[in-house]
Amino acid sequence: MRLRNLRRAAFRPVLVVVVAGIAFGLTGCGRSRTGTGTNAPAVEVPMTVDSDEQLKQRLQSIVDSGLAGSALGGMPEFIAKHAKQKELMAEYKKLQAATTPDQIKAAAKAMLGKL
Repeated sequence: MRLRNLRRAAFRPVLVVVVAGIAFGLTGCGRSRTGTGTNAPAVEVPMTVDSDEQLKQRLQSIVDSGLAGSALGGMPEFIAKHAKQKELMAEYKKLQAATTPDQIKAAAKAMLGKL
């Protein structure tokens, strides 16, 4: 009789862990189901630059953060139509090639100086 009770006592923690795992798996551990989770479709917003002011704002945010990434979107198209195309495109290529935050900040500052 004692052995049977001992086996039941040893089995209870395992059973609790298994049931808790199943419950968390089925509920998603409290993950939001409002469409903002990982299953929500990505919204593609085209990054465009339509004025010198927008370009300055974008470059200033790059200077502040040290991150370029998607902030570079739309710049080449705008630069291609700009009066200072050659100067700005040379700086843009430096900005695009920069790999460290300090290099990115310096390249964005240099590009701001050309505007």
